[in-house]
Amino acid sequence: MLAKRALSLFSSAAKPKLAGTVPLHQCYIFLHSHQPVHSLPARVSSDVQRALQLRAMRWGGIVNFVGATGASSTAASSQGANTHAATVFARSGRLDLASVSVGNLDSVEARILDHIDQSPQQAGDAVDMYVCTHGSRDCRCGDTGGVVCAALRAEIAARKLSPDTTYAANALVFPSGDWFGELTPAQVPLLLDEVLAARSRTLDHRDRLLLKDHWRGRLGMSKEEQVALYLEQ
Repeated sequence: MLAKRALSLFSSAAKPKLAGTVPLHQCYIFLHSHQPVHSLPARVSSDVQRALQLRAMRWGGIVNFVGATGASSTAASSQGANTHAATVFARSGRLDLASVSVGNLDSVEARILDHIDQSPQQAGDAVDMYVCTHGSRDCRCGDTGGVVCAALRAEIAARKLSPDTTYAANALVFPSGDWFGELTPAQVPLLLDEVLAARSRTLDHRDRLLLKDHWRGRLGMSKEEQVALYLEQ
C-alpha cells in the first residue's frame, strides 16, 4: 500500500499541468465576427460556423470566431450577417478567405483541404498571435486575457515592431500552431522573445517548446504526443 501510494504521488508530480490539453487538430479556422469581442454573447454561433464545423470534424479542423477590430470591423460591416471572412492556419501556413457563406462551403472546403495537403512551409517573418479576451464566455478570459493583450501591445510598441500582428489568458501563436495557457503580463516579454527568435524556423512537430511552463500543445499533435514532447524536453 505504501509503495503504491508513493508511486501515485510520483506519477501525479511528474504529469505536466498544461501540456497535452490541446485537442488534436490539423488546422484552425478563424471566422471574422461582425462584432468586437466585448459585445459578443457568451455563446457565439452562426449558420456558417455550424455548417463549416460539421465538415471540419471530418478532417481535423477547429472553427472559432475572432472579434472584429479596426479594418476587419469595417470589412465585416460590408458583408451580410451570414457571410464571414476567414483566416486558416495549418502546418502548410496561412490561408486567407475573403468570403465564407453557407452557399459556397463546397468551394471553401476544397480550398482548405488543398491548403492542408501542401507540404509544411518554412515560416516567414510574420507572426499571428491570438489572445482569448471573451469575458462574457469566461470572466477569467476577460480579466486576465485583457491585461495580457494590453501587455503584448505595449511590449510590441516598446520594441518598435510592426503592429500588423493580429490579436484575438490563453494565447495561440501561428504559424507554429503553439497554444499557451495561464499567461500573465509578466510572461509577455519572454513569450515575444521566444516567438520572434523562432519565427523563421521550418515548421516541424518536434520543434523545441517555447515558454515550456505555459505550453499547452501544438497544431497537428495528439494529446499523448504533446505530453511525450513536453517530457522529453
